[in-house]
Amino acid sequence: MYFENDDIWQIRMSDKPIVREVSQDWHTHIGYAEDGTMVEIVLLDARKEGFLPVDFRNAA
Repeated sequence: MYFENDDIWQIRMSDKPIVREVSQDWHTHIGYAEDGTMVEIVLLDARKEGFLPVDFRNAA
């Protein structure tokens, strides 16, 4: 889900509740469930930092 007004891209992989969030750097935050699985990735300043637009035609 992309929040255009805030330039935040939230990629949700699970409906599990997030119990721990780890900042990889200023722009990248990962949320984990109690069992250690990744629940979501949040990218701040997504368009500004070049995360968007995504070109899936060139994805490996």
